[in-house]
Amino acid sequence: MELNDLIREMIKAWSEYKKRDIKIDEKKLIIQTQIAERIWKEVNGKKGKLIIAQAPTGFGKTEIIVSTFLYQWIKQKWFAGRMFLVEPVHALLRQIYKRTKIYQEKIVPDLGVGEDHGEVVYKTFLYTTPITLTTVDALVYGYLAQRVNTWVRKDVRTGRYSLPVGILMNSFLVFDEAHLIQDEVFMAPRVLAKIICSLVDAGAIVLFSTATLPSEILNYFSCEEKPVLIKQSEERTQPKIDIDNFKNGNSLTPEKIECNGRTLVVVNTVKKAREIYSYLKGKYDHVFILHSLMTNEDRTNTINKIDDLDKNKKEFLLVGTQATEVGLDYSFDTLYTETAPIDSLIQRIGRIGRQGNASIAKLYYTEKSAPYEDIVILHTSNVIGELVSTELGDIDQITKIIDKVYGKVVIERLSEKGKKFYLKTIEYLENLHLFAYPPDETVFLRPSFYVTLYVVDESSLKKRE
Repeated sequence: MELNDLIREMIKAWSEYKKRDIKIDEKKLIIQTQIAERIWKEVNGKKGKLIIAQAPTGFGKTEIIVSTFLYQWIKQKWFAGRMFLVEPVHALLRQIYKRTKIYQEKIVPDLGVGEDHGEVVYKTFLYTTPITLTTVDALVYGYLAQRVNTWVRKDVRTGRYSLPVGILMNSFLVFDEAHLIQDEVFMAPRVLAKIICSLVDAGAIVLFSTATLPSEILNYFSCEEKPVLIKQSEERTQPKIDIDNFKNGNSLTPEKIECNGRTLVVVNTVKKAREIYSYLKGKYDHVFILHSLMTNEDRTNTINKIDDLDKNKKEFLLVGTQATEVGLDYSFDTLYTETAPIDSLIQRIGRIGRQGNASIAKLYYTEKSAPYEDIVILHTSNVIGELVSTELGDIDQITKIIDKVYGKVVIERLSEKGKKFYLKTIEYLENLHLFAYPPDETVFLRPSFYVTLYVVDESSLKKRE
């Protein structure tokens, strides 16, 4: 079995699961195979490699990535014993897990697929299965020795920072939808770049996969070997992009939304998503909501319900936040969205017309920049008109418009705001030692704050009364 046959079998397996009668796009399959072969050539028999893979939304990057790893079992030639699929948000794990599991069972049935959400209760510390899905935070805090086993020896608490690092440096690390790793002070991309180059220089094979990565971020990588850049465009049906409401200063309110076929509504805050959902759920038969504050169980139940409607070719309306920008394997007909950073807007528009169906994206003005930075929304507003004429399947055109928003000046201004946090994290990295307990200092991947909650048993309160 060659790579093109492997990818073909994976697509068939997923189509059977989704109960879709999808005719394989032979032209796309050829391109997917070419990219997979390119990655295979770059990684096979080598250690220490950083690959940046850029392709349009909905191109089939998951099939390319997973096929490259599973191909080892077909050829009996090995480049990595484990693969970590690293997602930027928890919401993506269950969706990608199901797809990856189906691919694995089809190609290498005896292999396993697992998850590591970073819970303290389940101390897997990235030791799960040959294919592990995890979050950026769980992986980075494993590397930073915040999630390692410790013990006391001669009254001194010690640990093994080398354990998770040793696993990572001998693995295939895939950072999926890497654009979502950004934060308001560009701290996470800078910290992650340091960690990735440390792992790459030690022998790890790392792949960044995204459709919307600003070129300026590449300057943060200082690996000993120059990154390999793989770009791929695609001819596709262009959705209609309606920006009249944006230009007229009209904000998105619930009464403006109609369920036209399969409809996606994306807003910038959980509060507004809940308000719109509450208004619409009694108006149409199948209305759902997805956001980052939902429990894993609720999120999984929602996805399962949508899957059933999708399999039976039913209409539905989904309201969500940034959690819906990536990972949803549905082709929507209509998108309602607030103004967001340009990379997020492109990802949102990429959710519609994915099967060549006629589609329309309706963009609305947002009165508040939050949770995004004012300067990013301002620069996005200046180029939003260019979306109408931008070929969303052309990765060079996409990168060009993104770079107009995330230029050097903007990134430096944002980075300056998080300088203190960043320097503290770099200091922490320099104080790490392989066989010692991690430093006592607090370390952050991104600007954060924590609230401690105490769960008190009701019966104990009654006893005190």
